[in-house]
Amino acid sequence: MELGEDAVPYLEGLMEETIDELTVSRATAVLSKLYFNRVLAAFRGWVAAGASDLSTGLLLLARLHNKDCDTEMLSRDMLRIRRQIWLECNQFLTPLEQINVFLNILFKQRNIKDFRLLFKPEASKYFSLETVLLRNVGSELLIGALYQVYFDVFEIPVRLFEVFPNKFYAAYLSDLAENKDRILCFIHPSYGEVFSYEDMQESLRVLKSDLGNIRKLSSLDIMKSLLENIALQYAREHNVLQAHQVNELLKLLP
Repeated sequence: MELGEDAVPYLEGLMEETIDELTVSRATAVLSKLYFNRVLAAFRGWVAAGASDLSTGLLLLARLHNKDCDTEMLSRDMLRIRRQIWLECNQFLTPLEQINVFLNILFKQRNIKDFRLLFKPEASKYFSLETVLLRNVGSELLIGALYQVYFDVFEIPVRLFEVFPNKFYAAYLSDLAENKDRILCFIHPSYGEVFSYEDMQESLRVLKSDLGNIRKLSSLDIMKSLLENIALQYAREHNVLQAHQVNELLKLLP
């Protein structure tokens, strides 16, 4: 391990040349550690820079989930979606019209689905940007995070809120003030359905809660919730190593 990144070509060559299972196993473990250290360093830099660019954080999580993830391809795909939105969205549209542009592109053109709506069992892959972009399926939280990325890019005042423990909605604000009473409407990440402020009040009343308890999420908050959910899924999948790695990332968050 003292060689650090310089050891990678040697170890990869060793794995191609040897048939000894123990040697291959050890080389694989060292390469995995070196790869994680790379992701860890990048994540530490992202946090130190203020974690304002949520898309960078999501790409890092995709790398953690799959070391062979082609992040350049994912970035190009995200840029493609951005261009689609840019072609259809402008400042002269009403808030509802702006929301509908986003929802039309993500849910109708891209056909993105919440994995639960497809009756798929929970899995860590549904919290990876790679899965939602390449297979058009993801978790409610990840789809909500994707909303946030594009709403931020176009400076549209939409923020992701946790309205109930581990239950997330996007909300269109009359401005970006902290005052929760300035919410114009809510958007369900899984369905792309728009709810009025009054509808959400009534839904929360049934759950014995209210809008005073909801929490607006920053990029760091979104990342923390994603990491916590991913760690839980890895633990359920008995993937001890990756659960540990995710917890190492969680320790870097303030």
